[in-house]
Amino acid sequence: MLAISAEDIKDILFIPAEEAAYDAAITAHIARSQLAVEYRIAGDYLLDASAPGLQALLRLGVMEVLAGEFAEQAASEEGSVEAFQIASIRIGERSPDPAGLRTRGWERLAPFLKPPPADLLSSTLTLPRRLGLDEDSGLP
Repeated sequence: MLAISAEDIKDILFIPAEEAAYDAAITAHIARSQLAVEYRIAGDYLLDASAPGLQALLRLGVMEVLAGEFAEQAASEEGSVEAFQIASIRIGERSPDPAGLRTRGWERLAPFLKPPPADLLSSTLTLPRRLGLDEDSGLP
């Protein structure tokens, strides 16, 4: 597991180190999400201790994903982002990836990700048949 702390996420999000209001939430988010993000990375890369540059790149990518997700969650809190509209102009609309961090992190990690399971797509397409339903069963 890559070493990632609340201080790392605060640094990426430009939250001052002395600001402790988000520490518990960031620490909980790291504990909840880091393993899921790292699970997507091929194990050979995560285990390659002989390549410190690769480990730094993976760590940065995972930190960006986690920081982007945390920023999105924080932005969705009641009152954190106010929006208003005048005629057809809307100001303050929420973005699903406010700073582009999550997207940039996944792009950085892309060459090192495991391929999706081969049966993932086929299993979702054949689910009605597996349940004994025909294609005209009315299921979406």
